[in-house]
Amino acid sequence: MNWQEFNDLCDDALENKESYLEVARCRVERWEHFDGCRYHLTPYWFERNSEPKGIPIDSRDWFNYGFDCNNELVYVKNRVAEECIERNDDRIINRVFLEDRVDSIEVIELKYGLPIEYTECVVRNGINAGWDFKEYYRYTGNQLITIEREDRKPTDRTSYSLEYDKEGELTKITKQDDDETIFQGMSKDEVSLLRMTISDGLFMECEKVLHRLRESVGENKLCFLAIGLHEEPERVIDPVFIAGMEYIREEQLKNGEDLSILWYSGEHPYEEELQDKDLKRKFSILMKYWQFHSNFSEDQSYSTLQCHTWWKEGLTLWQEVAFRLNRCDWSKIIPISNNFVIFVDEQDFDPSTDLQSYVTQEQLALLRDKELI
Repeated sequence: MNWQEFNDLCDDALENKESYLEVARCRVERWEHFDGCRYHLTPYWFERNSEPKGIPIDSRDWFNYGFDCNNELVYVKNRVAEECIERNDDRIINRVFLEDRVDSIEVIELKYGLPIEYTECVVRNGINAGWDFKEYYRYTGNQLITIEREDRKPTDRTSYSLEYDKEGELTKITKQDDDETIFQGMSKDEVSLLRMTISDGLFMECEKVLHRLRESVGENKLCFLAIGLHEEPERVIDPVFIAGMEYIREEQLKNGEDLSILWYSGEHPYEEELQDKDLKRKFSILMKYWQFHSNFSEDQSYSTLQCHTWWKEGLTLWQEVAFRLNRCDWSKIIPISNNFVIFVDEQDFDPSTDLQSYVTQEQLALLRDKELI
């Protein structure tokens, strides 16, 4: 399709909005309701974007999908938008409406019933001469093996290769440009083994972090090592390590600062990061698995992860690493205070409660003696 065809589609959708919506609604024979997005017109959209699929709910609240008598999706309604999906032998057109506007037009070209090209034109800010991105699908037989995504600039192109097992189930999606694995199908045993490997690797990397910090801090003592996490996948995979300096904390104590300041790592100057690229690559694969299988709903019966969400899985892993680290004597590697601890510094960190799960009783007693918890 060329740009003019899209403009014509947009003009037609806006002029005949109510007609398209009414036709789509009348074709619905059954409904499915979810707390988030559950279906997408493009192949393996959830796997490619590390997005969990919506969880089934009983009420028409969030995402509502209407299917026709042929069990094909023809109408979607969520809290802000409606979608009308028109199908024929060689094309699928999805008209997305946001209130009184056309939000976007999606077109999938078909060949022998298989999608071979996808184009989306986002027009929520007005009719826009040009598509926002295209995707091209290549097959071996009926098996999709390559996806090429092209953004508005022709130079912005990403290629994905797909792999399958003997039963034809998707096992891996790789970005060909940098050989990055963005989806890896794994059994529970494989996930458990990968997690164990990463946990051991993080422990050893933290030891190397302390060695490198020694070169920066000299003979100055550390009162803590903060593992700085933020609620972003990349920051869980590759956090910042902050060396808490004893002389800074002593000055804070003299000034009568409260606990939040005494544990605030932003007051301290020395930082380090992980350097093992292979470890971070493995952690990225595990993180994408966690993201894809996350359950953010209140109904945790659908969870396949022990901690339900990628954030809680990542936080728990780092707390386990901190548990192991706090049972080691680091005084031979770097100067430390007698109440030195390693802690996971995340947004909701509370030293009075959170430290208890991974700091030794002896360390907690020393912190209490100095009124640090």
